[in-house]
Amino acid sequence: MTGDILMLGSTNESTYAAGEALMENGWDIGGSGGALRTLACCIGPARCEMSCYDTLEVTKRITDTYISQLHRPELPYKFKFKLSGCANDCANSIQRSDMPVMGTWRDNIQIDHEEVGKFIAEKGESYVIDNVVTRCPTKCISLKNKKIVIDDKDCVHCMHCINVMHKALAPGKDKGVTILLGGKRTLKIGDTMGSVIVPFMKLDTDEDMEKLIALISRIWEFWGENGMEHERVGEFIERVGLGTFLENIGIEPDPQMVKHPRTNSYIKFEEYTAPLMGGEPKGPPSVVNKEIEEKETTY
Repeated sequence: MTGDILMLGSTNESTYAAGEALMENGWDIGGSGGALRTLACCIGPARCEMSCYDTLEVTKRITDTYISQLHRPELPYKFKFKLSGCANDCANSIQRSDMPVMGTWRDNIQIDHEEVGKFIAEKGESYVIDNVVTRCPTKCISLKNKKIVIDDKDCVHCMHCINVMHKALAPGKDKGVTILLGGKRTLKIGDTMGSVIVPFMKLDTDEDMEKLIALISRIWEFWGENGMEHERVGEFIERVGLGTFLENIGIEPDPQMVKHPRTNSYIKFEEYTAPLMGGEPKGPPSVVNKEIEEKETTY
């Protein structure tokens, strides 16, 4: 759904006439077909202290700028924005939008050691170890002398520790967004999740917003001129290659765009490369060799 009213069973002519009548009477209407779809965002700073940027303001600015693309199909296929204030992704942006705009930070997590002490006193050290330390995906958190210690250079800002200890821990102060591109449900190449194209961008000033709008316009221009009919932007990137895409929208490749080079996001990089690079095989040789042969035949 991309709006409050869904019209079924009408002809193109009657739907167009109804849309024109609604707009003439001051109603705004959402997009359909090869057009920008109605934007969605989390509640952001209106009620959530985790939000790393003003999702509501950015949503309004993008909508106001591209309001005509909501009403007139001008793109190869539909294009969806979803904006989430942090990596909790309450707007489901990574899975369900072509261009997720995710709030993040690039300095250290803020730690209130007094609140850490209160949390440990209430829950116990074992609870912190079981529910915070051991559940960190990069193992960058430790508990020493009843204090939380975080190796921030290894932190991936997943928000888990902050969600558990929301009084003791908070996002850093240098806040901004990570911009991804290409998420969608099944069509030509199956389900995909967004790939990072801008690891970090500030969205505090009018100048920052102008940079975001300029990026969107460059993406639409290249995709619009070269995309095939009913080809989502993620499928277009898959066809032309990310390197070609980045070059044509004026973005330099960044190592943060690809953390682990692998063809299948559900196959761990280490499990694939360890036997090939002389590392420790994962499982019996017969199983490992068979998996490697199967993966090699996909290229």
